[in-house]
Amino acid sequence: MKIKSKLLLAMLAVALVPIGVGCIFSYYNARSSLTASIVNHLKSVSSIQHDRIHAIVARNLERLSLVSSRTQLRISMAGVLDNGGGQDLDKLNRILADALASIDDFVAISVYSPSGIVVAATDANLVGEKHFDPVFFDRGRKEKSADYFFRDPHGKLMLYLSGPLFLGKRLVGVIVIKTKIDSILSLVRDYSGLGSSGETLIVKKGESGDPVFLLPTRFGHDQAVGRSLSRDKEYAANYSFAGEKVLMDCIDYREHPVLAIGRHVESTDWGVVVKIDQDEAYAPVRSLRRMSVLMVLLAVVVVLLVALYIAAGISAPVDQLALVAGKIADGDLTLKAEVASNDEVGMLARAFNKMVEVLLQTSNDLEKKVDELRDEVVAHELSERENESLIGELQGALAEIKTLKGIVPICSSCKKIRDDQGFWNQIESYIRDHSEAEFSHGICPDCAKTLYPELKIPTENN
Repeated sequence: MKIKSKLLLAMLAVALVPIGVGCIFSYYNARSSLTASIVNHLKSVSSIQHDRIHAIVARNLERLSLVSSRTQLRISMAGVLDNGGGQDLDKLNRILADALASIDDFVAISVYSPSGIVVAATDANLVGEKHFDPVFFDRGRKEKSADYFFRDPHGKLMLYLSGPLFLGKRLVGVIVIKTKIDSILSLVRDYSGLGSSGETLIVKKGESGDPVFLLPTRFGHDQAVGRSLSRDKEYAANYSFAGEKVLMDCIDYREHPVLAIGRHVESTDWGVVVKIDQDEAYAPVRSLRRMSVLMVLLAVVVVLLVALYIAAGISAPVDQLALVAGKIADGDLTLKAEVASNDEVGMLARAFNKMVEVLLQTSNDLEKKVDELRDEVVAHELSERENESLIGELQGALAEIKTLKGIVPICSSCKKIRDDQGFWNQIESYIRDHSEAEFSHGICPDCAKTLYPELKIPTENN
């Protein structure tokens, strides 16, 4: 990898890593702050909605008490049970009609006997009918309740209020009031502060423990009423039957991820959920994330341009030095690097040029040395050739020379010499065979005297 590429990568890493880390930190910090803000807002809305619902329930229970606490109502009901009707039944019906007229939200009032038969009602058609729900009726025999939603024959949502009628300690009947739910509907349809996806949900536990919608929802409208949700999924409604609970990782009935607050409404079996879609809740941080991405991309472009400029300024002199070094490596010592700055690269160029000068001087000195050595080698070669010629001559001369060496066995009497094969040879034959000498025969003075005494042989002294 070239220096320019390395510089680009290094500068991008040094510049972009802090930017990226800062953007990520800012995003998650903003998300965390936004989450806390939304949760606090949902808590506030949830508290308001809970209090409003609780106030409506309390008001309905109070209205129920105003009717059921009438002494004449209970006395008349006891009389009907004891006497079978007559004046007591007329009084009872007048009291019920008067109570119905006194409160606009009341639609109908019925009084059941302890066994569950309608004794008196503002709607005469109901008299004589049996209770419609054992669970609801049994609860009405024991306590006051104001949380039973139902649909009338026209499909309109209504609410039953019920409670026991005691005369002393005697249970003389159960009062059931059918009332409108306009105030609760207006409450759940109030989306103030909840954006385009937030809403208030009211649910209760079904027979199997699954949450069941009691009122219309913002996106399901009336079709949601009576719909149950599975406890096996992380529905926000599953967590609305205890104290206040913050729900972060859950879904709504549309299975959209939501942020929610769930809580129970006292004196009822209702759970209230105030929720908002996470898509809407986190829209501001998504905008921040998009802006962060754009900032990072812009930073990449700016850093890349700056890095290219700086890398080019650093790598160009280095590339020029590399080019000069390559040509010098090929043997051209006449080139020099351009010195365009006083920084480290300029210092390197000056040092490089000085090194080239030293190399050039050294090269010239070496050439002189080589020439001198070449002359010496030539002279040496001539000398060697002369020596070789002389050696050849000497070797030729030596080839012509034979030398007797070692111990030569000679007879002490006849002077014959024994050869290597054990034969005895005349001395002149042996020397002739083992040297280059040739013999000519003569007689020495001493032998001449011995052999030829009659001859007068001159001596060296004579």
